[in-house]
Amino acid sequence: MPSVTINREQFTQKMESFLGYSIDSEAMLKVSITLMKIVIFLTVAVFFQVIYLRSALVYREYRKKNFIALWRPVLMESVAHVPEKLPHLNQKFIQDFVAEWNSLYEKLGGLSHDNLIEIARRLDVNRSAILMLVSRHPRIQLTGIITLGNMRVVGAWDVLSYIARSDHTILSMAAYRSLILIDSDRALYELLPILLKRLDWPPSMVARILKDTDSLKVCGLIAETCTTANDAQLANLIQYLNTLNCMCAHEVFREILKDENKHDDHVISLCLSELNDPTSIEFARKYTTSTRWHVRAHAATALGNIGSEEDIRTLISMTGDDEWWVRYRAAQALAKLPFVKVENLKGMQKIHPHKLAKQILSQVIAEQELI
Repeated sequence: MPSVTINREQFTQKMESFLGYSIDSEAMLKVSITLMKIVIFLTVAVFFQVIYLRSALVYREYRKKNFIALWRPVLMESVAHVPEKLPHLNQKFIQDFVAEWNSLYEKLGGLSHDNLIEIARRLDVNRSAILMLVSRHPRIQLTGIITLGNMRVVGAWDVLSYIARSDHTILSMAAYRSLILIDSDRALYELLPILLKRLDWPPSMVARILKDTDSLKVCGLIAETCTTANDAQLANLIQYLNTLNCMCAHEVFREILKDENKHDDHVISLCLSELNDPTSIEFARKYTTSTRWHVRAHAATALGNIGSEEDIRTLISMTGDDEWWVRYRAAQALAKLPFVKVENLKGMQKIHPHKLAKQILSQVIAEQELI
């Protein structure tokens, strides 16, 4: 049996290696145990935090439910009259109260508004609404703005005017709506000429804000603003005029349509598409030969609205235009004229020399027969 000899140096090296491995393993074990304890602690902490938050939410909803159950009958009673005695208003639930108050305000009208405002004033809600304006949360700020407008708080005019001029689209619109409610005439003359030029306000929302104001004053201010507005602003202003059914709209359209090169396609097209005054027929005819196909298409639409028998030849010619939309709008305009019947369209299709015109007339004829 062969003898194994290990010298002292080799033995020492192996022992040091073994001891080092043992020490490293023990250290790693301790680290693992420590990490496991930390994970368990954090898991337990998160578990109890979730339970706490859930319990707090349930308790909050319970108290809110009781709060609403107390105040809703009181607010509903204001439809008939203002109660002589009001319950104590817990300021912890002021936002819930204001939300309920605003909701009922929007649903009611007339004398009920006055009664609701009286209740809010007796509860000093206007002070709480002003404090909401300095909140860091836009939702709370919006609630405060709406409340101040509904309560007709004249003292909030300056701060609401500042917000209405701000860059925040939603808050600025809400602030201007509140200013309209507080003092319509002042809001129109002080701010409307400036705010009409804003491009971030949706025209439909602006029209909704202005619908309850003096339409003659609003339309006059819009028409005046059109004289200094750029094309992007004009596009919105034209929609305001249409939505509010302003009598001065046609005069504004005529002024814009006098010079094709002064405005872009979009503005000219908007004016033509809304042209329904027969006295402006010359502008529709003028733009049927425009070099811009968008304009020709809308000119055809205008002829369909206010055209006469002498415009039939022009529209028939436009059904052979190189642009599909021009052909389609021209064919639709022909079908829309009260003195042109489906039989007339079929006759035009047969004698028209252009293939594209025959195709588009065929499509519009099919559409008319389905109506």
